[in-house]
Amino acid sequence: MRVHYWLLLSAAALALPGCPILVQDDYKIDMSLAPAMGGEAGQSQALGGRAPGGGAPGLGGSRAGGGTSGGSAGAAGSGNCMDNRRNGEETDTDCGGPACASCVDGRSCRFGGDCASGVCTPGGVCDVPTCNDGVKNGDEVGIDCAGKCPACPPGQPCHAISDCESNVCQSDKCRASGCGDALQNGTESSVDCGGPLCGKCPAGATCNVAADCKTSVCLNSRCAVASCDDLVQNGTESDVDCGGNCTRCAAGKQCRHGGECVSNHCVDGVCVADSCSDGLQNGLETGVDCGGGVCAQCADGQRCTTPADCANAHCIDGACRSKTCADAQKQGNETDVDCGNSCPVCAVSRLCQKSTDCASGVCKVQVCAAPSCLDGVKNSDETAIDCGGACRPCDLGKACRLDKDCKSLVCRGACVAPTCYDFATNGDETDIDCGGPACLKCARNQACRLPSDCSTGSCAGMLCN
Repeated sequence: MRVHYWLLLSAAALALPGCPILVQDDYKIDMSLAPAMGGEAGQSQALGGRAPGGGAPGLGGSRAGGGTSGGSAGAAGSGNCMDNRRNGEETDTDCGGPACASCVDGRSCRFGGDCASGVCTPGGVCDVPTCNDGVKNGDEVGIDCAGKCPACPPGQPCHAISDCESNVCQSDKCRASGCGDALQNGTESSVDCGGPLCGKCPAGATCNVAADCKTSVCLNSRCAVASCDDLVQNGTESDVDCGGNCTRCAAGKQCRHGGECVSNHCVDGVCVADSCSDGLQNGLETGVDCGGGVCAQCADGQRCTTPADCANAHCIDGACRSKTCADAQKQGNETDVDCGNSCPVCAVSRLCQKSTDCASGVCKVQVCAAPSCLDGVKNSDETAIDCGGACRPCDLGKACRLDKDCKSLVCRGACVAPTCYDFATNGDETDIDCGGPACLKCARNQACRLPSDCSTGSCAGMLCN
């Protein structure tokens, strides 16, 4: 008869105290190939399965049906799980083995299956569950995870999102987190934003560090609204705390247009210092590149504040002009009495030769015409040609003085595009910097069009409630 050597060794080890085989298997070793060890008909098979007729598994144990020497027979060999004795296939008193209940911690065992914890130590003792024993036991949801143990990695079972390190539990299994799953998980600081993997968070979202925020400002664990004194370039600013919605930038700071610079001069994206040759009236100048005590004196027609600003030393009504421009006579190159050409511009209805002779900038049939919003000239209180002031609001990039001069309702020296942090209701917003598809949701009592505009999810009577 052919003997499988490893099977015999396994059976022998199971029969000897202190030599447990530490597999987490509830007596599932296939012993069909092993011969009986030392018995005849009715004798028990090698350890690992129950023998017909009820003898305790062992080496050579006899049965009621017949056997040689070695073990107790009959019912005494079969054991009883409630007789306060260790017998039969039990590994400790009334526990263990394939028939009785699992043993509690500290009781004897052969397999992990003998123990309630599923862990049988090399010394043959049921051990307490731990978070690194490779067994799902205790209050764990997966193997060595969840319950009192660390959250489970993707692929392990789960009952709730708290069971998963990703905070994503789908179909009772932990899944990897993503930046579009409508949950705060993984390395995110808020729902689907923040951390090194997802995009930056809007104002109001939770944050851990400044880099989590679109505004680059994290205060009290919340992304702050961009401001002009937060020492960070954010919002509509062209440089740190200047340009855009904020004050104009000094020389050397970044800019998008001259309106963002103190000097009104933006060259290649950088504010340049005012000079007496930049073609602009800036700095202390009273006219374009003249006056103010810093540049050359101004020619006739340029603005002035004192006679010293003028080359002819005559500053009349805020403009440099010669004495002949105030003698109540039409003479020289004047187009009308004391106005036109080298004299101050002429009022409406006065004679002119060209548009620059007229205060309105419009000379029609040699007469200065009244300004209008359709004359193709920047005049009256317009901030750009035929827009701003009393005329229609201006398009993006046009000069402005006030927010109302702009279609966007945002004036920063020039009309700029609306944003979600420009302190105005514009774009698709329903109230100041909130509502619409792009900005934060509005708080209670702020204006709304749809429930989606409101943080409460309720819009009634055009107000969030």
